[in-house]
Order: sequence, then C-alpha cells, then structure tokens
Amino acid sequence: MSNSIYDKGFVIKDSLFYYNGNKITINESIDHFVKVIGKPDRIITDSEKVHFDKSWKWKNRYEAFENYEHKIIVSAAKQNNDYVDKQFNTIGDAVKELGQFDEYQNEKDELEIRQFYVWDNLGISIWVEKTRVVQVNITLLPPAIFRGFLFEDEDPEFKASFPKKLYSGEFTYNEKTVNLKSLKNLEWENFIKELDITDSKFDPPGDSKGWSREIRASDDLYAIFNRYKTTNETSPKIDVISSINIFSYGKKNN
Repeated sequence: MSNSIYDKGFVIKDSLFYYNGNKITINESIDHFVKVIGKPDRIITDSEKVHFDKSWKWKNRYEAFENYEHKIIVSAAKQNNDYVDKQFNTIGDAVKELGQFDEYQNEKDELEIRQFYVWDNLGISIWVEKTRVVQVNITLLPPAIFRGFLFEDEDPEFKASFPKKLYSGEFTYNEKTVNLKSLKNLEWENFIKELDITDSKFDPPGDSKGWSREIRASDDLYAIFNRYKTTNETSPKIDVISSINIFSYGKKNN
C-alpha cells in the first residue's frame, strides 16, 4: 500500500478495505479500528428486545410458526408440495387436522445490545456487537436532515449515533477516487460517475435501483452508497449522496 491514493481516506481495492493505508476487516475487534482511527469521541449503547416465534415441524410433511397475531400458519415441507398454506387459531386445532407434530421450538425473547462508536470530527460511526465490528457508517448528509425526514420513528440512542460533523475525506474504489470535501462531488450523479459505479452491476436488488449503488467486493465486504433526493416541488432541490455503509453480508443482520 505505498501508492498515495491508498494512503488517504477509505479505500476498497478488489476485496480488501483500508483506512489511511491501514488494512481493516469487518467483523474484527473494535480495538483494531480504534488503533487505526483513534479514540472515539462518544460510545452510544442501544438495546432492543428481539422476539423469536414458536415453531413446529411434522417430519417431511408440514412446518408451522406463530405469527404476530398468535395465529398458527402451516405450510408444506419440501417433500409435500401439494399442501396449501393454512391458518389455525391454536396449535391444538392444527394437531386435530394434521396429527401430532414431531418437533417444537420456543425460543425466548432476548435483549440485543449494540454499541455505536462515534468519531464526531471525522463524520464516522461504527456499529459494534459483542466487541466486533458489524458496520462502518460514513456520514455525508447533515444529521438534522436524517433526523427530520428519514428516521422520525427511530429511538433516541440510534439518532444520537450520528456524528456531529460530516466526513470530508477521500473515498477510493479500484483506483477511482472521489474527494468528498468538494460539494460538487457530493452531487449524486457526479459522485457515481467519479467513482465509476454507474454500470447496472452496481444496482441494488429489488425496485430501488435509483436510490442507491452497491459494491459487492466479496461476501465479507459490501458497500452501499445511499442517495437523498427531495421529491416535493416546494422544497429546495437536493440530490446528493447521503451516507456510505460498509459491512459483511453474512454479518450485517446477525
């Protein structure tokens, strides 16, 4: 990593990820990030209760789960394709029609604790779970806009995880560099053109192709470039990159 373009800001080269010339890896210890980036200005702790529904299995025939209305939804196992999904009021009603189930799982509620290490002056925050890095967030749009329009229903801890300042360094992808200190480069069309990610292979899945771009460097290294665009004709026209999220596909939602 002796070339100067790799020594400034964030870099994705092939399937590797760097910050200021230092190699970093998603899902590694936050301690390494702190050594590379420096001590964070704040650490925000957020907790969320996660509920796991009850489930049942009839070997090679049916599978069932309890939905949010506490109804029992039965569907066919792979070996029983002729069965049509059916809803029952209780598992007892299902047993009366289908016979006794073979397996039952009842996973309890768990308290999921996540932390955000925040570097206010750098415009960076890192989502951490159990001391491991889950996602690196690069903020490019003033948090007040996020809070006012995008995250009205989010909890206070999550809102507080946004840095107080914006990232104004460089971002490089396969030797194409964008200086994000330039307001012109923050404009969406300019940004994706400069980083050379206009091709359809960078389209996100689903129906939101116009609202983000994705770099799938490997299963362990994904980057999403999020767009913010005003649609109200009475509002000032804004069409910019709002943030960059870097994560491991297999770890992001674990």
